[in-house]
Amino acid sequence: MMKSKHILSALAFSGVTAVAAGQAGHVDKLPQAAGKAPAVLSTAEFGAKDGPLSDDSAAEAAALEQATAARSLLRSQWMYKTPKRGIKAWKSTFGTRDQATVASFSDGDEAREARTEVLGLAADSDVSVHPERDHVALFVQQLAQPAAVATSKTTYTATSVTSPDFAAAIAAGKIKRGMMIDTGERPKKTGVIYSASGSTINVSAWYVVDGTRATATPARGTPAYVNPSTKVWALNANVELRANAMATDAVGFELGLVNDKADDLGYLYDAVNLGSKRGLNAFQSRGRWVQGFYAYNGTNYGFVSQTAAQIGFYAQGGPVGMQSDGATAIAYLAKNAANALVVQNTAGKSLTILDGAGVWQSIRTRYATFGNGQTIDGQAVVASALVVSTATTIHLPAPGANANRVLYVKNPKGSTVPVDFAGNVEDASGSVQVAPGGAVTLISDGSKWIPIGKY
Repeated sequence: MMKSKHILSALAFSGVTAVAAGQAGHVDKLPQAAGKAPAVLSTAEFGAKDGPLSDDSAAEAAALEQATAARSLLRSQWMYKTPKRGIKAWKSTFGTRDQATVASFSDGDEAREARTEVLGLAADSDVSVHPERDHVALFVQQLAQPAAVATSKTTYTATSVTSPDFAAAIAAGKIKRGMMIDTGERPKKTGVIYSASGSTINVSAWYVVDGTRATATPARGTPAYVNPSTKVWALNANVELRANAMATDAVGFELGLVNDKADDLGYLYDAVNLGSKRGLNAFQSRGRWVQGFYAYNGTNYGFVSQTAAQIGFYAQGGPVGMQSDGATAIAYLAKNAANALVVQNTAGKSLTILDGAGVWQSIRTRYATFGNGQTIDGQAVVASALVVSTATTIHLPAPGANANRVLYVKNPKGSTVPVDFAGNVEDASGSVQVAPGGAVTLISDGSKWIPIGKY
């Protein structure tokens, strides 16, 4: 457990008032000596027994009130807390909120003490509907808040904005150097605050947020939002590999599981939406990566989608939507589904379907035409000669690269002469001749083309 003087040194509090012990629920404020560290206020000074089963809630509430006013560190038997600064640390974990974590960091609400919600039980009876009993080493939360001031009563200059709605916030010290002001335009303009007095806030300039770095003065009455928060992060961790660094690899975040109890227990990442509205992405990768997601050896299932509301796996854009290398089977498709595989066009029309019984429906095969001297490509299933009236030879593809391929070759009825489909064929004749209007079905055994049907 970290000693109080070490915590005070690490947090480097300054400009606060020391608090001396008084009667339970009451203390007298004493002036702080110059250069002295702030006092650590103990809940015991307010009547807390600090026992494992004692109800110290009233004493803790009184201590918290005084510690908040004095900006002092608060200590009980179980925890250290910096009231309304969002930092707490415990030496043991129990319960469902503050005491269920070793350390809690919270930001976003100056009006009340931040609550650490581990299970978030509102009443004791909630234990009947929440079977888990979670203990957390580190809890971090960032609350998205409205702008410090939002007003349309504005008058702008090239480097300032004035509004009667700013006066109270400026007087209360809520307007701080370095805050930003966004305007309610499209594109919006943004200024960085460097001073404020009365009802006027001064900025370095009004920058148009369009990527040009241009400046412009907003029009009178344009809405202004002081200290806007448009995106919040609970945790943002960066690692950097500099060009002259000795490190040859970097890891942004590692979660390790030590499971010595039984197989199939524990998980390292849990993305849960506790709100009433649907979130966007539970996991996303941005920027330049070799793999957006990678499952190493030892993983039973590289990716599992269970009862997705719409699509289990979706790939948009890129040269290949899915590729499987070296697998015994590429996929087991919906063994109990009415349709195991459905291929649709962009209009949603079904083109090819494989049903749950393995029956193909609406199969489409590629039909292509070839002229004299051309070679049948690798995609055609039905290869037809152009209508011909003179001797024509069309080359079959190499059988070695087309083992087990079935190919239908056709000479249209409009032709007046036979067509030779030349290649390595079964009878070593060097070609398969097809009369006008006729067709021959061929299959490759890997070394030659074998006729298996004729029309």
